Amino acid sequence: MAKSSGKNVLAIILIAAGSITLAGLGMFASNPNARSVPKDQQKVIQQDPLNVDVVPDSQREQVTTLDPRMEGDDLKFDVNKMTPPAGVDPKVYAVNEYLKKLEAVDPNAKATAVTMENGVATINFTKEFQTGFGSMDEKTVVEGVLSVMGFFPDVQAVKFVVDGQPIETLGHIDLTEPQPVIKINEPSN
Repeated sequence: MAKSSGKNVLAIILIAAGSITLAGLGMFASNPNARSVPKDQQKVIQQDPLNVDVVPDSQREQVTTLDPRMEGDDLKFDVNKMTPPAGVDPKVYAVNEYLKKLEAVDPNAKATAVTMENGVATINFTKEFQTGFGSMDEKTVVEGVLSVMGFFPDVQAVKFVVDGQPIETLGHIDLTEPQPVIKINEPSN
């Protein structure tokens, strides 16, 4: 008889717990405040949608990118014009297009942001950018980036950083101070 009374007690407890849960849900559902959105959250919902102007490719300004080539021991560049995708910083785009063309640079190395202050462009790169380079590869990377940035009229010098931390060198060139851009004359069409 003790076994059956234990089962009855358990059944009564389960029924009571279920009844309490249902009663609580019923009270919550019937509460008018439970269905309304608080006033401070309504402001977020009622804000204007983002106004983003998407400019067609034909109307966006082109940037100058470079293709490096060696003539003997001299580094030379072929100049190209490209249109950055909508929403992409033109400076970041131009640097990344240049880096893509360099076999010595890790394919995951990328510029993530360019910030401007008093004519100095601080280029933030991913950690893959800071690998050791030989002298010629380092020269190709640094001079190319400085030349690409030289096509932007508001840039006089470039500071190289990785994940926000200054780069001392990529091999041999001292990069602790901002480097002056290199101005290349674009060929006239």
